[in-house]
Amino acid sequence: GGKVIKDYRRLLEDKNIDYVLIATPEHWHYQMTMDALDAGKHVYCEKPMTQTPEQSKRVVAKVAASKLKMQVGVQ
Repeated sequence: GGKVIKDYRRLLEDKNIDYVLIATPEHWHYQMTMDALDAGKHVYCEKPMTQTPEQSKRVVAKVAASKLKMQVGVQ
């Protein structure tokens, strides 16, 4: 029943999806997280959440300003 979606942004447009799991190459984590939050999705992201402290601060601020939840995987 699965389907291939080549552009993750199309997935974020789906109103039936409440949350996303970001398990991609690490350099994509920040952008995909920000895009998912902008789309109103809850986020579970593999570590590392971002590549810089500045990116982390922007993610935390965006989550704090929303009613969304975010969890980062721990090992």
